[in-house]
Amino acid sequence: MKISEMINIKNDNDINIDTNDLYVVFSHEGFAFVKTIKCTQMDECIEKIKNSRFNPKGVIVKFKINYYLPLSEIEKFMDFIYEISDKDADIIFGSETTENKEIEIHLIFTGIKNENFFL
Repeated sequence: MKISEMINIKNDNDINIDTNDLYVVFSHEGFAFVKTIKCTQMDECIEKIKNSRFNPKGVIVKFKINYYLPLSEIEKFMDFIYEISDKDADIIFGSETTENKEIEIHLIFTGIKNENFFL
């Protein structure tokens, strides 16, 4: 996903990520990392990044999800993001709804001080 696609709103149900959000997250010094996760269940998405412990100072999470995915599933994933992030991190999320059953999550991590991080 291109960064410009992260800030596009396609449906009335979408949650916007705007250019100011990008500015806040990219203002942190250090390494940055971009990752896309595709899965069918949120637990599977968490499993794909569960060993990530690099303490980012900025995170953008963009969900591309089915209209009927319960908000509790998004909350579960975001709780995990808060766990692996710096306690004072700027964490921003947005969503795009689709009819597709597959969950697609685009992640941008910034302000990473440890160059030996992995996903």
